[in-house]
Amino acid sequence: MVDNTGEVGQYTSLAFDHSGNAHISYYDQSYTSLKYATQAGSRWLLETIDSIGDAGKYTSLELDHNDLPAISYYDSSSGNLKFAHKTDAGWSIQIIESVGKANYDEKLDFYSSLRFNQNGEPVIAYFNRNQQSLKLARQNSDGTWEISTVDSGNTGWHCSMALDQSGNPAISYFDKGNNVLKFSHWTNNGWDISVVDSNGRVGEFTSLVYDQSGNPHISYFDESGDDLKYAFWDKSRWRVIYIDTGGRSGLYTSIALNGEGKPYISYYDLYTKHLKVASLSGIGWNILTVDRDGDAGLYTSIAFVIEY
Repeated sequence: MVDNTGEVGQYTSLAFDHSGNAHISYYDQSYTSLKYATQAGSRWLLETIDSIGDAGKYTSLELDHNDLPAISYYDSSSGNLKFAHKTDAGWSIQIIESVGKANYDEKLDFYSSLRFNQNGEPVIAYFNRNQQSLKLARQNSDGTWEISTVDSGNTGWHCSMALDQSGNPAISYFDKGNNVLKFSHWTNNGWDISVVDSNGRVGEFTSLVYDQSGNPHISYFDESGDDLKYAFWDKSRWRVIYIDTGGRSGLYTSIALNGEGKPYISYYDLYTKHLKVASLSGIGWNILTVDRDGDAGLYTSIAFVIEY
């Protein structure tokens, strides 16, 4: 158990440092706050990072080059995307951009995805509800943020970002205007935008990772069939695979690759209300129920311990 004080644990994001210690960002609904937990031996150290207003939803955690945590997250009381970074002097919190406030009669998802580029600069992909667009923010060396639009037209929902072998950003996301899964990759000529899957209403809860050969892999939810799906680039085209088609599986997906480059996907099964993990072996996909205690598995995040 990491934290059981009140109703905690929504919108989690997980990363391991170079010593193999886990770091988790998450939302504390009881106190409407952003919280952070890190391992210290057999104990978990807990911190409240932002408790002003209603802060801490849709977190994305990444460790900088010094293994210090940084978190992008949504403040629903102000409608702002925020960025918290721990330094030797403590936590520094910045407002990136106003992205809009949620209407309680409508499901709105202000997902963000944070990475550090090769220069050690934080880069954040996110959905801006005000502008109905997918946007990218990069922090300059002087601390200011450079913001650009990647794709527009009610698109950018459930975004997930990864950096390619050259350090260029790539983003998987749901285009709600067309009900398709899309992939945008920065090249020397600008953003290269493609449709990965357009079979039905597909592309929610995306998660993106690159393998060592430079090929992207994406896990996501197919709402038309209530299925967990997986797509990967085989150097010539996107290949799309159905993984779990029983019940209503594939919500809140998170993907990671093991040392052999095999995908592992954690996700929530709404029908059973269990946390599951699907992994690819030499004989096909193995599906394991990880936690069946009550209603478990929402807001999953999966990662492998870094080995050196």
